[in-house]
Amino acid sequence: MGLREVADELYATTPADFTASRNAAAGRTVDKALAKEIRALRKPTASAAAVNALVREDPELVDSILAVGDRMRDAFAARDRDSIRSLTADRQRLLQTAVQSVGGASPAVQREVQETLQAAVIDASAAAAVRSGLLVRALESTGVDVVDVADAVALPIDPAARPRPTRTPRRKHASGDRTTEGGSEPTQPAVSAAERRERERRIRSAEKAVERARATADALDDELPEYFLRQKQKRTAAFLPDSAVDKLFAPGTENRFSGQGTPTGMMKKVEGGYLLNGKWSYGSGMYHATYTHSAALVDDGTGKPAKDENGNVIVLCAHAPVGEHGLLGNWDVIGLRATGSIDYDAKDIFIPDDFVFPILTAEPQRLKEFFSLGVVGLAAIGHSGWAIGTGRRMMDEIAKFARSKTGRSGLLGESDKFWFDYGRAEARVRAARAFLFEVWADVEASIEAGQRVSTRQISLIHLAKSEVHEAGVEGCQFAYRAAGGASLRAGVMQRVFREMMTAANHFTINPNIVGAAGREIGGVWSDRAWQFYDLIPKS
Repeated sequence: MGLREVADELYATTPADFTASRNAAAGRTVDKALAKEIRALRKPTASAAAVNALVREDPELVDSILAVGDRMRDAFAARDRDSIRSLTADRQRLLQTAVQSVGGASPAVQREVQETLQAAVIDASAAAAVRSGLLVRALESTGVDVVDVADAVALPIDPAARPRPTRTPRRKHASGDRTTEGGSEPTQPAVSAAERRERERRIRSAEKAVERARATADALDDELPEYFLRQKQKRTAAFLPDSAVDKLFAPGTENRFSGQGTPTGMMKKVEGGYLLNGKWSYGSGMYHATYTHSAALVDDGTGKPAKDENGNVIVLCAHAPVGEHGLLGNWDVIGLRATGSIDYDAKDIFIPDDFVFPILTAEPQRLKEFFSLGVVGLAAIGHSGWAIGTGRRMMDEIAKFARSKTGRSGLLGESDKFWFDYGRAEARVRAARAFLFEVWADVEASIEAGQRVSTRQISLIHLAKSEVHEAGVEGCQFAYRAAGGASLRAGVMQRVFREMMTAANHFTINPNIVGAAGREIGGVWSDRAWQFYDLIPKS
């Protein structure tokens, strides 16, 4: 028996049995070189062992998951949105089935099982690693970079091959074990004809109950769609009038929006609306959107920006189908590539009158307390949440890396200087997170009390948003330098570093905004209010 055959048997065992089984296999081997290779086989993590078991016990399910991955890659290449949407639903359903099959595992193990299978859906090398049944650690995918399968598989694999481990009977969890000590199915007691008929009657009764429940649900679906549609509209369209909301969220529609709030376009008034022209950058998520929202100036009739009665330029946010725009690309960047924040343009796109709102001064049309956050406050939720998660991930990764480098002088995990610097970076990341949660807890309390968000609260939102980014940048720079070659090469730390450095250049955390917030909190600009990203004198 060769090394691969031995490995196939060993990785069919549980982690608890692996070491003893491996040592026993090596002890039975006459070939000393082979015995040494067997002893070098690494024990799988709990999540890797769960995936290996799934590959052996339910290969049809695993093949279905990986087949969805093949079709999704083709759909993305063709930009077939309908197929992508359908396949995404199939993927989620299959992944949930797979996770449920390891239901006796801890939530952490279940999460890693799902991440591993998700990586296999996205990346062909990860799919080959999963299919081998020889995983020793979990996999993860960024959705952009190639999945790192280095050291993830016990033995080298050919990504083009489709190795199939020996199939084993499905194991039962302890809570539902139906096998005898010897592994065979126990003898079932005889069932009388009367008992069998009673069981069949109960099954038919249950099936009828299910049918009645489905009929009731269908009836409710027929009666209530308008109600649920209106609730959805009220929570997703803050500033547009009802007429636009009724069109954008009509029954059967599923619109998604992407665009840019910097007014680099111009709108010319025509009958029933405007003609939009211009070019914008940073259209995040544009490839997945159905409608754009783009800020533009208004032509005063001479080609110059129109102004209101106070002498301020008028800026409108216009909404148009993505298909009417030119998608220009230009997102070749070091990080956040998955956002697809491309450039796009407009050439004489007609915008109906009710598909615009004044982005600088718009009053919420619904849920006024919540949407008093404004466009900028709403955007801060996403930016801030991303930053605390990314900073947290880098601190976790560098700590895990350092723990693996211990045991002798000179290794990173033995350095007092490293752990001092780590402690300082950890403290700042945690402090920034605590500040952010404090700010948003206060905002939430005001909204729940029926109050609009105040100027001071918006100032604190800006400061907290900036601080979680700055703390993340500091933590990522520390980790990147400390990890040396490990962070230089493709992997989680390199990716997180690139993402954070890219986010640090985002306009929403620039020094002018932070400085204005500081002046307001410090009492210098107490007579001002926020308008978009500017703190202007109150009128």
